[in-house]
This record gives sequence, C-alpha cells and structure tokens, in this order.
Amino acid sequence: MAAPSLDSISIGKDDFVITLAHRGTKEIGAVYVDRKVTTSHCELSVTVTKPQGEAGADLAELPMLFIHGNSSCKEVFRHQMQVFGLQRTCIAIDLPGHGQSDDAIEPVSTYNMVGYADAMLQV
Repeated sequence: MAAPSLDSISIGKDDFVITLAHRGTKEIGAVYVDRKVTTSHCELSVTVTKPQGEAGADLAELPMLFIHGNSSCKEVFRHQMQVFGLQRTCIAIDLPGHGQSDDAIEPVSTYNMVGYADAMLQV
C-alpha cells in the first residue's frame, strides 16, 4: 500500500489539522491539539489527536495513550501519532518534570511509578 499523500495543513489558534488523501476517495486526517492539564501533581503538557473523516470513525472512541520513559518527552511519539491518529484518538503526555510539563509540586509523592500513574489518571 502506498503512503498517503499530504493534501493540506491548516493551523488554528490551539490546534492544527492535517488532511490526507488515502483509501480511494475517502478523505482522512487528524486534528492535533496541544494543551495544558492541571493535576494535583503539576500542570501537564498533553497532545491529543482525533481522527477526521470516514476512515477513522470506527476506532475514534478507543483512545491510545502514549507515556514516555525517564528523561524523555511526548514528542518521541510524533511518528506513531501521525499514523495511529488517523484511525483513533491518541493522547501523549509529558510526565511531571519532563518536556513541557511543570515540575512536581510535591516531588517525593510524584516522581515514582505510583505518582506518575496517579497523574495519568487525572488527565
């Protein structure tokens, strides 16, 4: 199967849309939104993709969560989100103290697996 061709990119104030031509005459694409989410641990940086068009309608309600490892950031998943974001909602989060997220308010209770998991649940 040939790679989809890029038809357009439109950029709004808080999001941008990538539209691809693929799968016959069906138009597919994804909306990418970057936002900050306030949790009890800190303010987290989150990127969400939502599929647009007929091709993504069936799986849009099954979100895929991307959580990076230590000393990394959510941008490591940009290529995966470009592909999977055409089919389902994708969520990539910068862990507390990583990427564009703020440092933890209470480091002792946040910078461990239980604290990270709790922060993810609050998103």
